[in-house]
Amino acid sequence: MSTDINKQVKPFDSFQVLYDILSWTGYLKPKNASSRAKKYLNTFHWLLTICIITYVNAGHIIFIFTSNDKNAIFETMILEITQINAIFKFLSLQTSKLSKINDVISGPYFATKSEKDEKLLKDNNKEMFRITTVMYTTLTTGCVVWIISYIRKKLKDDDTAVLFYVPIDSKPMSGFVITVFVEAILTLYVAYGHVAFDCVVAMYYAQAMVQLRIMKYNIQHMFDGDEVEESTTGHQVIYKDDKDATLKERFAYYVDKYDKVNWFTKNVNSVFNIALSFQFISMTGSCCCVICVLSISQSICSAMYLSNWVSVSPKFRRNIFIAMTRWTYPLKTRVSVVVPLSLSTMISIVRASYTLFTVMSEINVKE
Repeated sequence: MSTDINKQVKPFDSFQVLYDILSWTGYLKPKNASSRAKKYLNTFHWLLTICIITYVNAGHIIFIFTSNDKNAIFETMILEITQINAIFKFLSLQTSKLSKINDVISGPYFATKSEKDEKLLKDNNKEMFRITTVMYTTLTTGCVVWIISYIRKKLKDDDTAVLFYVPIDSKPMSGFVITVFVEAILTLYVAYGHVAFDCVVAMYYAQAMVQLRIMKYNIQHMFDGDEVEESTTGHQVIYKDDKDATLKERFAYYVDKYDKVNWFTKNVNSVFNIALSFQFISMTGSCCCVICVLSISQSICSAMYLSNWVSVSPKFRRNIFIAMTRWTYPLKTRVSVVVPLSLSTMISIVRASYTLFTVMSEINVKE
């Protein structure tokens, strides 16, 4: 994944590694095949990815409907909700609009025209490469830890089940290990495309941002140089656009460039809107599953009430009453130890995000 971006800075440089990963995972079918055999091979690889994504989702869904363990079902639902999102991401990448968007990135309006432009673009490319490296290092490490944790649980508890359906008996250690590796490898394969999609979307928006920064800098310094002059008679003012005929051309270029960036942003939104919307919904659904799992703490008091508590002494009943008073407080999922995961928290985050957006917009205007 290491690429020398100091040789030649192009807007599409930051996308190249991720597009290679999307092609390698079959999320994208290469269109320019060097031979008919290569074309058929690419098509087969693309169809194989469809089968893998379908099987990963089917494996979780079958387990959900065949398992009798409620906790295991909820854990599988948390995994499956995010896996369904891979289907929407895969479908989003099949549109022909992507090639038109990439043509704009590789076109003259997004190309650099000065050292400052190159510096801004180079900084953006470096940041995108850094994010990609961190994401895939974390993803691969997480998969290894996932496999180890499964085997460790199996060694401690022989009844440990893999949250995935494989048409073999996963009860013995050999079948358990095979099932774990099948789930981990297929999930990692799908996750590589999963993460590449997320990074690509982030890079598209980052590309729009850096192009606006380039425009802002160039427009701000477009009229730098000599001041307005007066003619020798003192009655006629010689403006810069009268002396420099290229000013009008440069101004027209920036007008056209802004329209291109606007078109670019709108089309990126239209291509990825459905996938991003479902990702937001899936993340919310996963949080709901976690909260639902923890909500069982609220039923502990009812379980105590439904028990045969009348058979114990009054002294013991007082202990039960004290414990039930404590159990009336539900367990809460918290982010960063102090922030509870709830509807009110989500609304507060949206409000805070909009407030921050307003403040940053004001700062950008003043600058």
